Amino acid sequence: MSYKIAPPRNITIDVTGKVVYQAGPWGSHRPVRNWGDAVLWAYDQTGRNKYLLGQDVFDGEGRFKLTADAAHIPANLPKDPVIQQQLVEFRLELAETYTKEEEILILDNLQWTQGRLHDLGQIRVKWKPAIPILATVNLSEFSDSQILARHLLMLIETMPENPTRGGTPYKITLLAEPADNNPDIPIRKLFEQLEPGKLPPDLVRRVCFEANKIPILHSTAGSPSEQIKHFLRQISGLNIKKAERTSTLDSLITGFGNALNKRLVDPVWEEAPDMAAVCVLLFMIAVMAKNGRVRFHIKTGTYNFPRMTMRNYQKTEVLISF
Repeated sequence: MSYKIAPPRNITIDVTGKVVYQAGPWGSHRPVRNWGDAVLWAYDQTGRNKYLLGQDVFDGEGRFKLTADAAHIPANLPKDPVIQQQLVEFRLELAETYTKEEEILILDNLQWTQGRLHDLGQIRVKWKPAIPILATVNLSEFSDSQILARHLLMLIETMPENPTRGGTPYKITLLAEPADNNPDIPIRKLFEQLEPGKLPPDLVRRVCFEANKIPILHSTAGSPSEQIKHFLRQISGLNIKKAERTSTLDSLITGFGNALNKRLVDPVWEEAPDMAAVCVLLFMIAVMAKNGRVRFHIKTGTYNFPRMTMRNYQKTEVLISF
């Protein structure tokens, strides 16, 4: 039975937890950042009357902490005819503020001891991110790093060995949420090193050397261009769930940092956007291998989708021209 004896009305407790989306190409533990509410209610036995005990909004990592006050439960609730006690059911209602999706948890194990903290741990809801886009390449959108890797591989394979000056440029945009919390995303710092004048002259060789240290990526191909295609091909077979369980992504980002003389501490921020960024970095190096005259223009900032203007995403924009 989920109905419990109503607690003394002079008691307050804290309830906390972290809300994450269902697992998908966007990752297994992507938080519902800033974009949700947690509300704890006490329902009487009719199920029709409810009383607000406490509420909070999700922070930048999907966490909430609400203080529940039993004083909000009316003293004149009717008593259960069998046990002659006032009974209530505690329901935690979680809501996504943009999609309006909701999920309800029955909390039947709350212990009403003054000042007690109840940590519900990670709460996985059935929701998907409203906009799970990781990257755009020209006009194409990608929400899955594996599909992005295959697309970039196709572009490399169909690219002339020496693209002509003034040839069709590539515009790639990487997105990561949320910009509001200004997270420190290590791999984004590497793009700043790809501006003209900052590139080591042997960058292609360096990247191949670092990537070949990783067992799953090791290539016996001769030319750097063929090696990088091999790297992307291997990444296209690595889903996010596998990436979360291995050190491949960590090693890749660290290797890029070594190649660019940029030491990174705790290189992985979040697997899905980081893997998308790795794919784009490999694509840029592949273009360099085909044409040393390539020019990169990097622009960082924030972006919000017209249909969701209140949510800011971190944006890294890469323009590749010849």
